[in-house]
This record gives sequence, structure tokens and C-alpha cells, in this order.
Amino acid sequence: MARSARAQTSQASQADRILSSMQPPAGTVRTCAPYRGETARHRVISADGYDYVVATLHETRAGTAYLTGAYPVSRGYLVMVRQPLYEIRSQSAGEARGRHDQLVEALAQAGVRLVRAQRALAARRRAEKREAALGVELPTLAPHTPFVADDSGVLAFPLPMPQGADPVTLS
Repeated sequence: MARSARAQTSQASQADRILSSMQPPAGTVRTCAPYRGETARHRVISADGYDYVVATLHETRAGTAYLTGAYPVSRGYLVMVRQPLYEIRSQSAGEARGRHDQLVEALAQAGVRLVRAQRALAARRRAEKREAALGVELPTLAPHTPFVADDSGVLAFPLPMPQGADPVTLS
């Protein structure tokens, strides 16, 4: 029984080694034939070794909008289409093609971390615009009170104290 489990494990590890040796090197970009409705499609092995498909498609239900996205690939299969690494909409075909090329280039040269950072930055900017449009202001902190050190070198921190309490110094 243990022998067959060991044999299956070694066969699985051999298959993984063969698949990983067949994968192109990091930073590789291949142009693929676009599917129906797509204007451009590339297969990218990112700089940090992740496998993605970058596709740009024309959204007919949204009018004249174009959608460019990077979708994860695992063992040669497109997975998690509903959870893309990055998606961005464009109004014109030229703008969409430019963003497609930029996304392919960023993945191939810098990797997934840069694209995730760009997505987080874009989300933060959208949130800031929404807050500015709503007129939301963040609460301001109390003015800075300097920490005082006496001659003994003890640093006194100003803390809120109840009425009638004696001050305490920490050493």
C-alpha cells in the first residue's frame, strides 16, 4: 500500500517537473488568435513567473466600451475569469489597444506585483474622488503636543487623566 502511494507521488512529481520544464521563461509574450468579440489577445509569463492571458474585447451591451483584462492561467487552462488580476475600460479602440499593450509590457517586465499596486492605487484614487464629491472630511487630530523631558532624562507623555488623579512618570 505504501509502495503504491510512493509510486504515485513520484509520478506526480515527474509530471510537475516535465510541465515546469516545458513552460517558457519568465517575461515571455506570445500573440494569440483572438476569440470572437476580442480585438487583441496575448499569453504572458510574467517577470515573476505567473501565467496570464491579457485580452481586450468590445462590449456590445455597454455601447462603445472596450474592456482590457489580465486573467490567470493554470496548467494551460484559463481559470477564474470572474476574478481577473486587472481590468480597465476604454472608450475608443485606439485607447484600448494602447492600454492592452501597456498591460502586456508591465506584466512581462515587472510582474504581477506592479499590476496589483496599480490596481490598488486606482481604487484609492476612485475612493478619494467619491469622498471629495460627497464632501466627506476626515476627522482632524488634536494639535501636536510636544513630549517634555526634564533634566533627569525621563520622558513625560501627556495622557488624559481623570479629575484629581496624580501624574505618573514612567522610567
